Amino acid sequence: SPLRRTSWSPLRSLTIGYGLASSLGCAALVALIGVRLRPFLYLGRSDTLEDNIRYDQLSLPCPAKQRVCQRYFVFGDSHAGHIGPLMRLLAAVKGVSVELHANNGSRFPKAVDQWTDQDRRYQGYWMAALRNARPGDVFLFSNFDNKNLPLTYQYDLDQILKGLYRYRVKVVIMAPLPYFVGLRPSRECVAEWFRPHRPPADCFRAVSKAVLLRERSDALAIYQRLRRHYDFVQVFDGFEILCPSGPLASEHVVCKNTLQGRYLFKDADHINASAARILLPAFMKFVQRHSP
Repeated sequence: SPLRRTSWSPLRSLTIGYGLASSLGCAALVALIGVRLRPFLYLGRSDTLEDNIRYDQLSLPCPAKQRVCQRYFVFGDSHAGHIGPLMRLLAAVKGVSVELHANNGSRFPKAVDQWTDQDRRYQGYWMAALRNARPGDVFLFSNFDNKNLPLTYQYDLDQILKGLYRYRVKVVIMAPLPYFVGLRPSRECVAEWFRPHRPPADCFRAVSKAVLLRERSDALAIYQRLRRHYDFVQVFDGFEILCPSGPLASEHVVCKNTLQGRYLFKDADHINASAARILLPAFMKFVQRHSP
């Protein structure tokens, strides 16, 4: 048999080495398939795949018939990535260019003395955007800012905005959206041909709206102060769209991670493509009003 140890090598150490190398090779192949090739190999529902595409970077040029168009430069932590579907829809409808870069796990901007090696590499995208910026372009910031904001957060944003003033660009800051602690990733909650099951309890969350509003109040206050101070800054707030109060608003109103049977969040705090489609009409009106 070709799998017998003596067929590989009479040396036990060399046989073990072959085994370890084969294991590492298989692990690398699994990782490659799991991350890079998943959209091509996935055999489940197409809407599940669309709702869970991860946007670490997104580059959409101007439409073919336009040599010049308005450009959107999107920066932030992974929450810059979770608005990727919204930016893709905006580009298709409005004919804008998009350059999106998500600094996963690390808020942007942040104080220089808090930078990691990842943050230093991320600065390259920021400097490239500044070099290419034209008057009228839009810089959009999106971070997980619902709670636990650093003391320097307002100062860090203020320094960035002071630097952007001379470029005569517009700035949009995304206000905090609902989030759901302990929520299972939605891709694990959808019944597929290879996983016919009822969704477990942690696929659904209902959280007090009053609690979520209180937790996001610090960030919202910072953004509104900056908006009043800089006339080129606007704040887009989609919270009420994803968590409407209904006709009988009260302290008992809850926010849910689903709407009419569809999941709106990929996980605890990242929206998916279904949520982007719901936000698009309001975002389009916002864009037309503030950056036509």
